[in-house]
Amino acid sequence: MRSFTFSCELPNGVHARPAGHVETLCNQYNSNIEWQNERTGLSGNAKSVLSLIGTDTLLGDKCVITIEGEDEEIALEALQSFIANEFPHCDAPLEKTQADEEQQPLPRNLSNLTEGVVRATSVSSGVGRGVVVKVGAINFDQLPYMPEVKALENEERDLSAGIAHLAKSIEMQAKTSVDTESEVLAAHLSILKDDSFAEQLSTNLVEGRSCAQAIVATAKHYAEQLQKSSSQYLRERELDIRDVCFQLLQAIYGDEHYTNQLELTEPSICMAEDLTPSQFLELDKSLLKGLVLTHGGSTSHTVILARSFGIPTVVGLKDGALDQAIGNEVYLDANLGAIVTDLSEPVIRYYEQENRVIATVRERQAAFKDTQGMTQDGKKLEVAAISLTR
Repeated sequence: MRSFTFSCELPNGVHARPAGHVETLCNQYNSNIEWQNERTGLSGNAKSVLSLIGTDTLLGDKCVITIEGEDEEIALEALQSFIANEFPHCDAPLEKTQADEEQQPLPRNLSNLTEGVVRATSVSSGVGRGVVVKVGAINFDQLPYMPEVKALENEERDLSAGIAHLAKSIEMQAKTSVDTESEVLAAHLSILKDDSFAEQLSTNLVEGRSCAQAIVATAKHYAEQLQKSSSQYLRERELDIRDVCFQLLQAIYGDEHYTNQLELTEPSICMAEDLTPSQFLELDKSLLKGLVLTHGGSTSHTVILARSFGIPTVVGLKDGALDQAIGNEVYLDANLGAIVTDLSEPVIRYYEQENRVIATVRERQAAFKDTQGMTQDGKKLEVAAISLTR
């Protein structure tokens, strides 16, 4: 048996994406590999994404990796190298949002034009104009269909086929995606293929549940586990578990029983309690002009995706605050953390002028995008950037 100790350097702790890197490396070896968080006292199988997330490992936590088996020496060397050189770069600090600061008052020239403004917390900047459309959240306590339990062997066969079908679907989607979208899909695939996830599903089936009941019970199990975390970032990963589980229901029983189709027919501001990443990806981005999430957080994968697509997004809206605007056109000003419900002529002129200013700035900036970087005295500079998995 071999072991070593280290401190977690990930800004957002061990969530699905960095856990996926650890899992991939550990599964190359036959030895048993355990990850223990000394702060929480929780241990997990390092070959399982969900077990790693379950250790509630946050920035600065001291951890111990223990390796036991026939190739423990080789595994030890590889893991020590990975933790020292690659693990710290598996994540990046979240970009600063309005949620990190006090909400600023509205500009006087806007506040003088209207009192029809609802405030929220901006998590993805920009301004969008569209009709408010309410989108239902995935709620496992209010599912429209729950099939009867079949023989265990039939349920096991259906579950196995559903997992295989969903895995293939996510893999195909990932091939045509890039950057953040690709990373989120990879995280969902790692959840679906996770040994602990499969064991939890199987246990629920053996206890006499149908596939649907087993999936719902599994989603609730992990939701309860993640909600105990002291990290908001890790608590918000529950949305990914819920997303994968609902997609699995669709893969087994079809869209006719578990529909998730969110079709937009006009420029829209979508309002929801929360929105899963797959729900977001299904929306027509040419018509999606903004998101208003009443219960969403600033670090969910849905919000991170919204930023990558440049969709203005606010969170933390008070319940019912925008209900009267459903079906009506509004401005979502995520730069200010405001939903402007009064589209009077003066308000429209205000935002038309704001859009002209933004367009002018972008046009001026675009003139320099292919220009060689150099100092004032003519010395050339190399300007580069790297993308870090978050």
